[in-house]
Amino acid sequence: MLTWIYQNLATIIISLIIVAVVAIIIISMVRNKKKGKSSCGCGCGCGCGCPNSPMSDSCNSSCGCGCGCSNSPMSCSCHSKK
Repeated sequence: MLTWIYQNLATIIISLIIVAVVAIIIISMVRNKKKGKSSCGCGCGCGCGCPNSPMSDSCNSSCGCGCGCSNSPMSCSCHSKK
């Protein structure tokens, strides 16, 4: 068993580092969500999505954040309503 650990030590260390980085990212995302920060960058805290998503109507009406898609389906850009 000890021989196997020595032979795979580099893989074990790299795996632990990757797991730690993923854990830090997840913890950061959970903390931001609890603080009400939105993932789309507008700071309204409602998780704004693209206009065709089921949440778009409730998001726009509840927090005043007009989120929409610019050139690609994956890019969400938020603009405050005036």
